[in-house]
Amino acid sequence: MPKSFETIGKECHDCGHNGLEWCSINHGVLLCDECCSIHSSLGRHISQIKSFKRSYWSPSQLNLLNELSTNGANLIWEYSLRDPQNKFPKKKPSAKDPLPIKAEFIRAKYQQMAYINRLKDETNETYEDLNLQLHSIVRTDNIITCLRFLSQGADPNFRNPETGTSSIHVAASRGQLNQIELLCIFGGNPATVDASGVSPEEHARINGYSDLADRLIELQYELTDCLICFIGGKRPNHKNNQHIVLPELNEKLDKSKQAIIARQKLQQLPDSLFEDLAMDVYDEVDRRELKTIWQTQVDRTLIPLHVVPFLPVNPSFSATRNQGRQKLARYGLKDFNTFIYDILNEVRRRYYDCIQSSTVSSGTRSHGLSRQKNHSSTAMIDSDDEPFYDKVASDDDSNNLDNNKQQKRIKLNRKLKKLIKNQLIDDTLQSPTENTSIFDNLNLEIIENHHSSDLKSRIINTEMQVKYLACAHIDLKNELSVLHKMIQRLLDESLVNKIDQQVTNNISTFINGIETNKLINK
Repeated sequence: MPKSFETIGKECHDCGHNGLEWCSINHGVLLCDECCSIHSSLGRHISQIKSFKRSYWSPSQLNLLNELSTNGANLIWEYSLRDPQNKFPKKKPSAKDPLPIKAEFIRAKYQQMAYINRLKDETNETYEDLNLQLHSIVRTDNIITCLRFLSQGADPNFRNPETGTSSIHVAASRGQLNQIELLCIFGGNPATVDASGVSPEEHARINGYSDLADRLIELQYELTDCLICFIGGKRPNHKNNQHIVLPELNEKLDKSKQAIIARQKLQQLPDSLFEDLAMDVYDEVDRRELKTIWQTQVDRTLIPLHVVPFLPVNPSFSATRNQGRQKLARYGLKDFNTFIYDILNEVRRRYYDCIQSSTVSSGTRSHGLSRQKNHSSTAMIDSDDEPFYDKVASDDDSNNLDNNKQQKRIKLNRKLKKLIKNQLIDDTLQSPTENTSIFDNLNLEIIENHHSSDLKSRIINTEMQVKYLACAHIDLKNELSVLHKMIQRLLDESLVNKIDQQVTNNISTFINGIETNKLINK
């Protein structure tokens, strides 16, 4: 179990059982073995299960879960159960209740979202307002409010039409790592660029959050990292610019005619279909890993509870895709590893040149696989046609540029010296002082040209910073407007609650008066 997370004294958020070994990270809830078996049957698109003992944990994910579970994330999913105005609340199961009762409650709670605080009017304007509120709240560390907005249907990839930034850009510029993790879990794209072509990673580095920028790179490669680790046992070190590292397979690759034809068909797939296939394989890897962990971690009597022979049906996918996802379970381990190897090889073939050119142009910048909307796993980079260069030059780039200019200047000076030396030999009539003055004038011209180009680059950088500050100013005005609306709504709700409470008190006083009169009359 990770050292920084302690489950002693905590109860399962679905049934109250002690002894927690699992969690649903996209809901921020802790689970016992029985409830975990039900969550697994729902599918990864509903609940993302992780084991505290055996699953891979990044420190930031662990910190996010700790924040969510200790600050009442479960109350979001059980809002109507605890609402005092709800006259007929659903009874929550206890640890002693049979599994079918727990299963019915869990499906209603997470699959049907039966107990959340739903929006009163589910219109485009309502969701637009919800997206703006999400865009505003991610600049703070209020992770519970962010989860509530996402549970109500806010779009993690929403782009503010005035500033051209997404919620991930805003969170990255403010150093909000927990918000970044949560947005990406709900399908946010960590590689998206804003209207100025700046990525979240660059926003983080510009504002001095280098650790967050490194984590954003890891999130871009979450899909390939998972596949590489599944067949090779190790994850690439992105800080050393190791992004797509193909592990060596113990078995030789199948070079039969049928296998070659299959690889050719894989290469002919359009990017969108290839991305879907890669995500489906990612989900299958997650299913197999959970199955292995379950069989080695739980008590033998509980092993039969985990019955997920293939990927559960995702209603948002077509019937053909769901059938293809389920057929992945038929692969034996050897064939499945080979298939994953072919996919990784194809990823490198399609995107490696872009990744390498990006790495060369900036030691810290990289583009790889990113997440897609409405899916918790990752997807490929958007397009081969996107420019892979930094819009805002970093200090390292400026230093490299200065070094290159210095080297060019030295070479040019040497050529000029040779030229003048030859001229002195050929032209004996010209005095040494005149030659020196020519050389000095040429040097002066070179220096002036250098300063001129330097000045131009500074002007360009200044213009970019002005644009960035202008966008931030508009963003702050919008956020202030949204906050005013939120405050007004809270005040209205508070007023309504006070009126309801006053009416309730008046009624109770009236009833008590009647009962008192009856007693007096008797």
